[in-house]
Amino acid sequence: MKYYDAHVHIHTLSMNILDGLYEIQRNDIMGFVALIYPDYPNDLSIVQKMFPSFFHDHISHENFATEKEFLPLAAKVTNLEILPYIDTRFVETDADATIKKYREAGWKGLKIIYVPEECPVLNIGGMAQAFGRSMKASEKHVSSQIETASKLGMPVLLHADLRRYADFAAEQIETYPGTNFNIAHFGFSRREITRFLDNYPNCYSDSSSLTPYFKKEPKNYRDFISHYQDKVLFGSDALFCYPGTLLTEKNAMLDLVEEPEVRKKIFVENYRRFHHHDSC
Repeated sequence: MKYYDAHVHIHTLSMNILDGLYEIQRNDIMGFVALIYPDYPNDLSIVQKMFPSFFHDHISHENFATEKEFLPLAAKVTNLEILPYIDTRFVETDADATIKKYREAGWKGLKIIYVPEECPVLNIGGMAQAFGRSMKASEKHVSSQIETASKLGMPVLLHADLRRYADFAAEQIETYPGTNFNIAHFGFSRREITRFLDNYPNCYSDSSSLTPYFKKEPKNYRDFISHYQDKVLFGSDALFCYPGTLLTEKNAMLDLVEEPEVRKKIFVENYRRFHHHDSC
């Protein structure tokens, strides 16, 4: 089945980028959101505090350097519809100018990982540890980035644990009704994301990293996705260096959702509507 993926991290590591692109193209994907970092801090201890612990062994300037080669190579060798999103977790100064620069270069959206405090679920140190910011300062910092994205017509992929930060996320979505928001990972809570999907026409949510939960509670997740079939986006949360993950996650969703019309919405139609596809 043809599909789009709303959540792919462009970590290339030691993989040959061309090999990765060719492998991805073989599994019927039409395009994907590519989450890319404009830059990294020189101090890798700061980087570690903003990544889950499982990724720490891969953190090095050598690995990060190859990521800049991804878009130029992809443009030359593939017809995939790749939508670059700026991952802003390390954009600390001149955020407004940085976002504008990349938007002018054709980048499509903004990825924000909102972890103002330590996150024990993913073992992320968070913004307080990485940058020494208070909760209030992090709210202001992230709100400013979202304001810029909204002015520039950029959708926002927001990683936020709604069990802890629902009020902040709701405030952003309410403030910018003309901006589409994708709350990643079902907001870490089906109960909380339900309120968002019910109340905000500009709010969607992707299925990234949820396959283990699908397997534990298939009926509950199948019913949830069926009910919100116009708001759910397929997302793999794959690292580009492990391209097989896209197909594995796609197959897990196909196993969960059997109705052809629901599949078509999750894999294609919602993604296209979210991105106002005609203007991509």
